[in-house]
Amino acid sequence: VKMIPGDFVDRAGHVLGRHKGLPCYTTGQRKGLGVAMAHPVYVTGVDAANNTVHLGEAEDLTATALTADDWIWSAPADRMEAELDAGGIRVGAKYRYRQKDQAATLTRGEDGQMLLTFDEPQRAIAPGQAVVVYRGDVVLGGGTVTGEVIPAGCTSYGKAGDTLCVVCGEVLTEGGKTEPNGHAPESDWVI
Repeated sequence: VKMIPGDFVDRAGHVLGRHKGLPCYTTGQRKGLGVAMAHPVYVTGVDAANNTVHLGEAEDLTATALTADDWIWSAPADRMEAELDAGGIRVGAKYRYRQKDQAATLTRGEDGQMLLTFDEPQRAIAPGQAVVVYRGDVVLGGGTVTGEVIPAGCTSYGKAGDTLCVVCGEVLTEGGKTEPNGHAPESDWVI
């Protein structure tokens, strides 16, 4: 793996320092960043397209939901799909090794990916992690985390070209501009 140095940036895009290469960093990491700040900072995202590592506060790591693809059912797929179509499935979910089951509701998003909405905000969800859902001790299925849904007051980074509301994290457009419709002013959007 080739190490290409790049910038550490905050949620507003201000450069905070230089990193050694993207493979050295993971969402939630606090130690070994090599950035001197007056308060603790954490890796809140890694942007491979721009070779940047996003840093923020501990509260910037919380998300209310995640999206996942490459979904595989362990339970009978026809029954699980019927429950999804009927409004969702109450599950226990894990996205970290040895994590306690987290109460959540599994639905299918408009884009066809699975949407797992947690009862309580979760910390440091990162794309590429495995997520597994359970009903009691029975594994229902699992997939690969593709993104997180950020709660009000936080910033989401989205995919390159997306325009996101910095208040709720909703994707307002994909690659273009649109009216905020009750969202944060356009000057505050993260692109």
